[in-house]
Amino acid sequence: MSFFLNKVISYLIFLRFYLIATFFAVIVDLVIYTYLRNHINIIPSATTSFILSQITAFTILNNLQTRKIKRKRFALIIQFLIGLGTVSIHIIVLKFLDSNSYIIGNLGLQNLPNYKNLYNLITKFISACFGFIWTSLMIRKFIFKPKNKILK
Repeated sequence: MSFFLNKVISYLIFLRFYLIATFFAVIVDLVIYTYLRNHINIIPSATTSFILSQITAFTILNNLQTRKIKRKRFALIIQFLIGLGTVSIHIIVLKFLDSNSYIIGNLGLQNLPNYKNLYNLITKFISACFGFIWTSLMIRKFIFKPKNKILK
């Protein structure tokens, strides 16, 4: 039981720093996606915005945490591999929401798809929520550890 509790506490300590990095990464992701989505399709805009947000998150986490992998290049490559899973989650959710936009109409938001920027922002935020847990768990497990180790 104490092993499980230590793991949960360790994750929550990491989550504090991950939330800081994610806050800025999500802002980059949402701004880039919302702008690009009006000019190009879902997949290229989601991929571009996600790559830029991963670089943002990695840079911030690299300053706040200690890398488990000493070489920055390898750590960034692993983060991008983890990110591929997250991009897949984002694209699946975005495609689902676009193909089932009538659900939004049933929620009383019939005119939302007519406001493209707002619609793109909301759907991207929903997809980002689904990818958050996957990414935070994998980055904590494979790439970063706390600088000041509280639990042994």
